[in-house]
Amino acid sequence: MDDENNNSTLGSGPMSAQSLALRVQKKVASKMSNKNMAKIFIDDTSGRLLDNLYKLVKEYSANKKLAESILNDIIKVIVKIGILVKNEQLSSDEIKNCDMFRQSFHLFTKSALSFYEIEYTFDLKHLQKLLMSCQSSMHDIIRGHLTDKSKNRVDNVFNFFTDSKFLEDIFRNAKYSTIMKAIFEDARKLVDEGLL
Repeated sequence: MDDENNNSTLGSGPMSAQSLALRVQKKVASKMSNKNMAKIFIDDTSGRLLDNLYKLVKEYSANKKLAESILNDIIKVIVKIGILVKNEQLSSDEIKNCDMFRQSFHLFTKSALSFYEIEYTFDLKHLQKLLMSCQSSMHDIIRGHLTDKSKNRVDNVFNFFTDSKFLEDIFRNAKYSTIMKAIFEDARKLVDEGLL
């Protein structure tokens, strides 16, 4: 075998600088995805929202390791998708799936805001349906680009946040009111700015 075939990227043909750069970026992202790395791809308000989600998961689960895992999974997927978008690696269908994800996530955020702001309007099934739609769209986006490990990260995050007991508790238990207030203040700001 010649050197060109030995250096092929993803086993799909001759090596190119662009495909090698993309592989390196993904690898670096997977090794360095933490709060500091996320700041490159995530604005201050989103970062604060993620910090408060971490606090919420930690308080709810009483499990720091689980909270760290959920936050790491969110950040790694965001960073990797950011790299795919930056390097124009998504097909037109995948771009449409990104739009579907944005629409579903926007609707989820607005619904959650409404349920938080208006008493007695909480609808568990509606929130779960929207989150499952987001999960499905996310898988459609990353299917041909990321590893099974990344796909499992997506499932880990969405399976946690769609859990009935979790959603019921955070919306109905006053114990979480301070963290929920902070989360929804940032979510409202991001919605108003058109970022969510």
